[in-house]
Amino acid sequence: MAAEANVNYIGFHTVKGDNVQMKEDIATWTPVANGAAAFSEQPLSAGVPVEVEITGSGHAELGIIAIDPEKLKCKPLYRLEDIPQYFQINKVQVHKRKCRITASLLTDENIVIITYDVNKYTQTIKSGMKVWLAIYVNFGDLSLKLYSCGASNSYNPIFSAIKGPNLQFGDGMNEVRTISSKPGAICFIKNPLKVSQRMNFTCERLPGGRTQSGTSKRSHLTIYITEADPVELYRQHKDIFTVSAAQTSEPSWVCSFIIRKDNCSGQINIEMEPGTIILTDALNNEVRKRIHIDQRTKLWVALELFRVSVRQVEVSTLTSTDDSGAAQGYISAVNEPQRQLNIERHNSIPYIDVEGNAPDIERINDQPQQETFTRRDEIIQFKPSYNGYFSKLVNDLTPISLCDELLSLEIITGQQYEEIRLTKPLVEQNRKLLPLLWRRPVSKLQFISCLQNSGNEHLVQYFFPN
Repeated sequence: MAAEANVNYIGFHTVKGDNVQMKEDIATWTPVANGAAAFSEQPLSAGVPVEVEITGSGHAELGIIAIDPEKLKCKPLYRLEDIPQYFQINKVQVHKRKCRITASLLTDENIVIITYDVNKYTQTIKSGMKVWLAIYVNFGDLSLKLYSCGASNSYNPIFSAIKGPNLQFGDGMNEVRTISSKPGAICFIKNPLKVSQRMNFTCERLPGGRTQSGTSKRSHLTIYITEADPVELYRQHKDIFTVSAAQTSEPSWVCSFIIRKDNCSGQINIEMEPGTIILTDALNNEVRKRIHIDQRTKLWVALELFRVSVRQVEVSTLTSTDDSGAAQGYISAVNEPQRQLNIERHNSIPYIDVEGNAPDIERINDQPQQETFTRRDEIIQFKPSYNGYFSKLVNDLTPISLCDELLSLEIITGQQYEEIRLTKPLVEQNRKLLPLLWRRPVSKLQFISCLQNSGNEHLVQYFFPN
């Protein structure tokens, strides 16, 4: 029987991302530096409206600048505050959809009008002032395109080459796309996690969104376990901490977990046993992941925040008690050299146990007894045509959030995840992801859970029409 002893408050490490605010040992997601500012190359002209098409999920601001973007060449453009002579006109929130917004200049009235749905937003300017369209993505995975509209179709608006570092051009100069949906949102628990220790902290969803309770619908917390200490990781992968750094490869995580919505609203526990990391979320769901490292290795816990705050980080030492209640060591011989086991990993998807967990199935040669579970899940394999719904899934699937779930269950690899993430636009990401799925069997219950946790629950009927 496990018990806790020596509970200590530890807090957070000083290494953190630009978009994490630390105050009184509370880490809060605060998107202030997304590095995603874009401008039209030419100033707005009277009688020549420009249409902006925004696709994906995220928040953006539209406005104007009264300065030629070329003069911003030496500006960092990491934050809104870095943009001089910027005038915000309206904000846009999209989630897995496409919207079109029109910007028009009326010189007779000296105003700029931005039309979004049936709403009109205006900004008064000085007579004769030249203004350029400006768009700033606060956060999210968005694609922005410029089109001409109205009577004049000879004008083809494009974006200026001067843009924020978190944007890249798409198929042409009339399209830009975000590189990272939530840059600089990572922080570390102050001390490493050791075998026979448990860390616990409280996660709270930030106000906002459209639920009646006022909490955000799309909050989540990603937990990464790494052997690299925070200073070393910052030195090797500065781009995950700040938008000012050049993009590098994804860090090599030991394992990761992602918890969403109500599951990340409350106390979270992370426990390390020999060869296993155990996560218990706020709804008391437990997930176990096997790790293959020396049991004396120290592991660091990194938290990537999205619309959440984390506080009250504590660590406790786990002990076991015998029938008499006497405390014993959690591990019988911590200093004993680790036994070398010949482990063969199966390519099949693991079964589901009675509590809904999905542990990896491994065969250990010197332990011939194979793990058994009381209930087996249905193992299915998708057809390349996806029962005739391939085109529907390509157009409607939200890939990155689904890939987060698939990666956490090791259905796809970290390299496959990175290849999909760097592919643009979303439909091309889906064209890469879907063939990966029909090449291997998957657990039906697991996959449905992945769809639900990633906001793709409306597509369950197309993956499983029967």
